[in-house]
Amino acid sequence: MTPLHKHTHLLLLALLFLLALTLVACTTDTGTSDTTAVETIGTVPVPETTEAPTEPATEAPTDAPTEAPTAPPTEAPTEPETEPQPEPPYTLRIGSYNIKHGAGVNFSMRLLGCDIKDLGLDIVGLQEVDQFADRSQNQDTIKEIANGAGLEYYTFFKAIDLPGGAYGVGILSRFPILESSVTQLGSGDKEQRVAGRVVLDVYGTRVTVFVTHLAHDSKELRDAQMAEVAALAAVEENYLVMGDFNTHEFADFAPFTSAGATLLNNADYSVPTFPVYETAIDNIIYSPDWTCQKPETFDEGHSDHRLLYTEAVFAPATADN
Repeated sequence: MTPLHKHTHLLLLALLFLLALTLVACTTDTGTSDTTAVETIGTVPVPETTEAPTEPATEAPTDAPTEAPTAPPTEAPTEPETEPQPEPPYTLRIGSYNIKHGAGVNFSMRLLGCDIKDLGLDIVGLQEVDQFADRSQNQDTIKEIANGAGLEYYTFFKAIDLPGGAYGVGILSRFPILESSVTQLGSGDKEQRVAGRVVLDVYGTRVTVFVTHLAHDSKELRDAQMAEVAALAAVEENYLVMGDFNTHEFADFAPFTSAGATLLNNADYSVPTFPVYETAIDNIIYSPDWTCQKPETFDEGHSDHRLLYTEAVFAPATADN
């Protein structure tokens, strides 16, 4: 081997050795880097230690009672004011009205009530009253008239049945009704007639009021009915009897007058209440406790009868109830 080849060979060996060292160094660095990377990726970071969460602070309940809400102060209720009660004797306005079941006002019952209100009547007897009947539009007639009249208390008394309702008589009053009853009068084979009765509280005194409508087609029957009503009234301490008696012969009222009662329409002074014949067939009979002014009539053409009325003074023997 020549010196040049020898040197060349040594140089190559030296280069190979350096290359080998370089390769070993690279391999070592790469392995270390891979191992570190695996450890970093696979390690779960441990969170910093923190205090356990606590419930929000609340005030501890106390046993101290709390004041209950109170309603605003109110004034004590006061009794409603009442009108002072008059002393006896009492002055009242009373009337009797045959309304011909409302046909004269085309069944506007409140208009009939206005007739009564215009006169300021306190007690009224009504005759020929339909109640819920078909022919008068099935109205609560007695209530409608009372409302129109401004009278709080009222009662209907049936005499006969009608299609849809009934027909009879009634009473309207400014004073409370304490009792009510109806008596059928002997009527034979004619239309049934009745006498309605109420007891009113007139300023603490009991006052009995009757209303009736006697037979028109038989004097014999009418006389018997007159006697029946007089017998009913005779047992009362004081009374008024209002009605269409279908007679202007004042002698026919003897069952009443012989017992001390007085007729509003009478032989000395009367006003006609039935315009067709200008006769005084409507009347009011009153016991000795009453004193009445002369009779008057009110005629608006609302019925085939005129409304009969008067101003009356009632002087009760007792004023208890």
